[in-house]
Amino acid sequence: MSRGRASLFEEIATRPVFSVTADQDWAPDWALAQMLELFDASAVPLHLFVTNESPSMRADRLAELTLGIHPNFLPGSTQGDDADEVIESCLSIVPAATTFRCHGFIDSTRIVWNLADRGFTADSNLLSFLQPGLVPIVHGAGVLRLPVFFEDDVFLDLGRPDLDLSQCLELLPTPGLKILNFHPSLVALNAPSVEYYDEQRPALFGDGGSARRHNGRGVATMLGELIAAVKDAGFHFTPFPQVVADAYKALQSSLPNGLYNWPGLRSG
Repeated sequence: MSRGRASLFEEIATRPVFSVTADQDWAPDWALAQMLELFDASAVPLHLFVTNESPSMRADRLAELTLGIHPNFLPGSTQGDDADEVIESCLSIVPAATTFRCHGFIDSTRIVWNLADRGFTADSNLLSFLQPGLVPIVHGAGVLRLPVFFEDDVFLDLGRPDLDLSQCLELLPTPGLKILNFHPSLVALNAPSVEYYDEQRPALFGDGGSARRHNGRGVATMLGELIAAVKDAGFHFTPFPQVVADAYKALQSSLPNGLYNWPGLRSG
């Protein structure tokens, strides 16, 4: 169905809309570079929620890479001592960012209002693991929220030890928003479990040279299989900013006077 003939909300009532994001989570640059090479080779657009500077995310060849921020509001955050400092730290890296996902999916009305006041228009700060029929949500601050359908580390915790994707693959073609979220370190290590990742952490965040990539089935395997399944079913991946823009356009066409006749929904 063409987006020229139907709004995003009409489209996801009848078919899935796929987009891929990643949380940088302070991954070493070599790990981020490996993940970006995979997306580059697959010609799949990626939206990266950024925690820190990394040369690889500035590469000109990555035309399909877009950036948001990944603020850490947890105690002991290296990004700052309070919410304002954390946000400023993230904006110093991606000053034009208008999208965010908080580390650990931390959420509060105060945090979202703070980010909305700084020009952020959309987030992906809600995990609805493998839930079919997902749609964009309008937060009370006027920020558009796009829930996550698949999260790699959560699958490692909840899935079978053999990382069988059959249930996920059955749900992929069902209608609804399908945001798939991955982490560069897990992809680079091809981690088969959270325990494996924890074992490799010292080497991963050291010189990186001694971090061992798992040779069997792991997160990178799953990422490749999910990308292939989407393409083989005749679907495509939409850049995350385009999903945001399409959702805002659909809302504004339905509510030309603004949400609930308030001064107006924030522009996407």
